[in-house]
Amino acid sequence: MLRPKARVDNSSAHGTPEIRRWLDENPLVKFHFTPTSASWLNQVEGFFGILGKQSLFMNDFKSRKALADHIKACMKAWNKNPTPFELTKPAKAIIQITSADA
Repeated sequence: MLRPKARVDNSSAHGTPEIRRWLDENPLVKFHFTPTSASWLNQVEGFFGILGKQSLFMNDFKSRKALADHIKACMKAWNKNPTPFELTKPAKAIIQITSADA
């Protein structure tokens, strides 16, 4: 028997009453949630948060080209002295959490 599984992040959208109701009506489907702060997407979101707060927030761009040029310049500056994003949760804890909902 096919038992579909979906690995999803901990977005609140995945826990809405509509989604929970659908999962209750489809018991063969199982959601497995990634641990908080464990997704590589969190790192991407973090970077765009930095870009937005430190560079885009107080600027006014007259065109899309001006915005694109600004972002390219920010990326070039960032890459001259990049700051790595690191997971703060130990790998063992992540493995335990993801194994628990298997």
